[in-house]
Amino acid sequence: MHSGVVEINFLFNLSSSRSSSVDAAASAVAQRKLFVTTGSSEPLLEKCLFFLRTTDKAITTANVQQEVNFGMLDCSDGSILNSLETLLSRIMIPALRSQQVRPFT
Repeated sequence: MHSGVVEINFLFNLSSSRSSSVDAAASAVAQRKLFVTTGSSEPLLEKCLFFLRTTDKAITTANVQQEVNFGMLDCSDGSILNSLETLLSRIMIPALRSQQVRPFT
């Protein structure tokens, strides 16, 4: 059994995103703030860097490149769906297609 979280997100949002009464996006002096979260407490409004463990092994500097997947979602246009579509169509699907095993002929 593994210890630790499976997923960590770094969100770069407007610092007043926690307050629904303030329209921080319209403010010229709105401050951006970096949040470290599991993704359940903060809304994704701008950029998110995500890291996903793919194993129960302890993560070390020697194995991090094999055992952790990472990526970025940019939702600054207001749509997480557009960001997911871009991630899937430009990165994930081409990567999966390149990994397909070709039949012997």
